[in-house]
Amino acid sequence: MPRFDVVVSRVPNGQVMLLTSYDHRDFDQPDVALSLRFGRPEDWPGLAATKLFDGEWFPVCSPALLARHPALMSENPNAFLDVPLLHLTSQPADIESWESWIGTKQKLDGPRFTNYLSMMHETIAGRGAALAWAGYVEEHLRRGRVVRLTATSRLHHNSFYIVTRKMTSPIIRAVVKALVDSVEHHTLQP
Repeated sequence: MPRFDVVVSRVPNGQVMLLTSYDHRDFDQPDVALSLRFGRPEDWPGLAATKLFDGEWFPVCSPALLARHPALMSENPNAFLDVPLLHLTSQPADIESWESWIGTKQKLDGPRFTNYLSMMHETIAGRGAALAWAGYVEEHLRRGRVVRLTATSRLHHNSFYIVTRKMTSPIIRAVVKALVDSVEHHTLQP
């Protein structure tokens, strides 16, 4: 979403529809021109994949939650056991899980989200700490809505890609280039 204006600015008359789906078959619809996906290019045979950014994760929380729990900045994973944790639906062994981050085999309590944006809304509202995707949280960090809690991050073996058909229009190629440039040159506006 921080880059949605980049997409709209490259499409004549702003005729953009944002479809949120975890079903990759939606890409088969003729009016769907590109898809942002987490994985590897070989996951999408017959399609073109352009890397947007790595699957980098790190913990964040709101400034208000940090003020109440300053130990969160200690780099001690056990400090997270003293605050509400917001979970993105994942397996406990996945690097984007709190269980993996803290290094525990026990299932940790806290609300679970299937949607990253909903989880971040709750994080910004101060209702818990979350593991954030580096490429998606940068605007919230820059605006002070959330605070990065550790210098450490974890890198997933998958990355975020822009997936298109192999043969696509000049407009879609311009959108892909603009999105990649926005990451490489940090052209998001404050």
